[in-house]
Amino acid sequence: MQGCNRVIGWIRRSVARRIAVVAGLAAAVAGGIVWAFLLRRIMAHAPPEAHARALLMVLAGGVVLVSVVTVAVVTTVRRALGVPLERLSDAMARAEKGDYLVRAPTETADEIGSLGGSFNALLRQITDQQVDIIDTGRALTETRRELELKKELAEKAGIIEQQNRRLETQLAELELLYETSRTITSQLDLPRLLATLCEQVGKTLGFEEFAILLLDEPSGQLVVSATYGFADGEAVRGLRFDPGEGVAGIVARSREWLLIPDTSTDERYLHFKGRHRVDGSLLCVPLLYRDRLVGLFSVMRPRVDAIGEADIRTLVALASTAALAITNARACDHRANGAVTGG
Repeated sequence: MQGCNRVIGWIRRSVARRIAVVAGLAAAVAGGIVWAFLLRRIMAHAPPEAHARALLMVLAGGVVLVSVVTVAVVTTVRRALGVPLERLSDAMARAEKGDYLVRAPTETADEIGSLGGSFNALLRQITDQQVDIIDTGRALTETRRELELKKELAEKAGIIEQQNRRLETQLAELELLYETSRTITSQLDLPRLLATLCEQVGKTLGFEEFAILLLDEPSGQLVVSATYGFADGEAVRGLRFDPGEGVAGIVARSREWLLIPDTSTDERYLHFKGRHRVDGSLLCVPLLYRDRLVGLFSVMRPRVDAIGEADIRTLVALASTAALAITNARACDHRANGAVTGG
């Protein structure tokens, strides 16, 4: 029973086998009809003693006829239908596994050949799409790589540009320090030294207002001794600030620079005791010589947040040179006054 089921299953798995079986059965039926017809004719015309022999001959001839017809039908169906369908099925199975380069047979001009041609056309479209996908993927990868390189180059260019700007700023600072130091260290007249220092620093660094306050040692007060850019310079020169009074007094006590980004919102700025009603960004830097306070710089730009790190760095570096020059000028002035008094 199991062997019969396996044979039936084997026949059902192939269209060609089913057609061959049906054709074989049809041939057997046709052969049986022919055999019955011949048998009837022979039995009708043959003598009784020859019936057995005639029966055997007709039976053998029928078996041969049915076998020949059945084999011929099965072989024809196998070649015409079974083999092309198996090749087409094999091509479809390989394509299903990803082999899109396989091609179905198209030798015959029948429906199977037409089906194979349509299947091959579909495979060519799939292959072209795969090629397009691969090309698109490569182009996408190259584009991404190019964008990454451009981004990296842009970042490096930005870094280089920042470094160039920083170097240019540092060079300008060094040039200013050199020129200012050369100018003020050779100047021993205190009023001229202060005026030169104010004008040169104010113009070079772009400070709209620049003032130098000197320490009056007997009183301990800070005195506005020189100004640059003040519309009311005469009104503020000579003003005195006690230690701790206003921004100047705070810097004199702390001996550290102080930056006020917006003087209009800071009560520590006294507007030169009300004589200079201008607001903006204010920076005060102490002038120290051997840890002794000589005076301070007071610079302003009439804009909020207008003083940067480069300005602070330059003024702090310049402050020590200015403190030395002012100390030397004062010493010369004292020696000159002493010589006049002694004479």
